[in-house]
Amino acid sequence: MLPLAVEPFGGYRAWLETLPGYAGQVAFHRVLPARPPDVVPYEGAFKPVLARLGLAPYAHQAEAFEKLEAGANVVMATPTASGKSLVFQAPVLAAM
Repeated sequence: MLPLAVEPFGGYRAWLETLPGYAGQVAFHRVLPARPPDVVPYEGAFKPVLARLGLAPYAHQAEAFEKLEAGANVVMATPTASGKSLVFQAPVLAAM
């Protein structure tokens, strides 16, 4: 469902190109299909926290947890609502 302001244009790209300075600026546009989450088994240090929250990590979260357990710094760039906050919060909760 599109926001009301965008609906008359039929999509974000069409709306964006009506804004000053954006006409002709979009070189490529593709809508990716939704895909199911890739939940994986995880047995690391943050498993008790995840269990208390009733969560199983997505693959990218489990990978980040493993890197954190090894002492690495982690930067995540994933879509909205993909679990970045949990990667930050699980170590904090585990330390409490």
